Amino acid sequence: MYHPRAEFNNNLPIISTQFKVYFFQPDACFYESPFDDRLKELEKQIELVKKDLQDTQSSGLIKALFIAPEYLFKDFSKSGKDRYFSAEQKNKFKESLMQLSKNTDLILVPGTICWQKNSKDNQKTYYRNMIYFVHQGAVMKYRKSNPHQNFDLEFSGGKLGQHVFFKKGHKDSNIITINGLTIGVEICLDNYKNQIMEANDITKIDAHIIVADKLPEVQFLPLSGTLTVKVERTPAYNTLIGINEKKHNEVKLQKVDTITPLTQHLQCYTFLEFKLKSENSQQIFKLL
Repeated sequence: MYHPRAEFNNNLPIISTQFKVYFFQPDACFYESPFDDRLKELEKQIELVKKDLQDTQSSGLIKALFIAPEYLFKDFSKSGKDRYFSAEQKNKFKESLMQLSKNTDLILVPGTICWQKNSKDNQKTYYRNMIYFVHQGAVMKYRKSNPHQNFDLEFSGGKLGQHVFFKKGHKDSNIITINGLTIGVEICLDNYKNQIMEANDITKIDAHIIVADKLPEVQFLPLSGTLTVKVERTPAYNTLIGINEKKHNEVKLQKVDTITPLTQHLQCYTFLEFKLKSENSQQIFKLL
């Protein structure tokens, strides 16, 4: 059983804790499977992670994320607007995550779901590419702010000006605090445009999460000690994970301590000592 350590810096507690990140990266067949089959497979993978986490969990103070790529729930067996799931399917997806999260300290970040809904105001159909963060029944969300012309606006049939029907995220919505972690989140092209740098007080971010499909390079936060996680849908593009180390205006990643494969498509990356930011540390220190 792992126990976090508390130290002090300028009278503020600095919590060193173990951090586990579970990557789920299914093969191409998954992205063409029916919604219900896809959801069952996701539920199966999350249950495997919950079981693995039980062996090292200590009073909820070991931080752990389950993360998957962009477009995890987008129907690549179809084309155009039919690739987007219905609001009813989106709600079923969310309800399943809420139930799975209730008896674990795991934070669920299961890639993005692409869905559509008619507006009550004008009866027009609007489309989203959205990611949920779920912990013990609590749900937070972020919508992609920078849609890709080919991959996010295919519902338009190539018509110009149809981007107005893509529901975007807004400024500061890509910083989320959940289970004592402050997380900066970007969906693919958001990171290419370095959108997170427009948010207020990025220095509080513990983990920078990027879910993507074909993002060639990463815009790192210029912060030492921040965990960077990029998970890709397309195998030809690199998935990466590490703790930022900033030296002379350059950011490099400190390597993960251990990598443990759980299944062919599920791996656990463990950092044995991760220092939480002081604001979150003060909350957790009270629990030690």
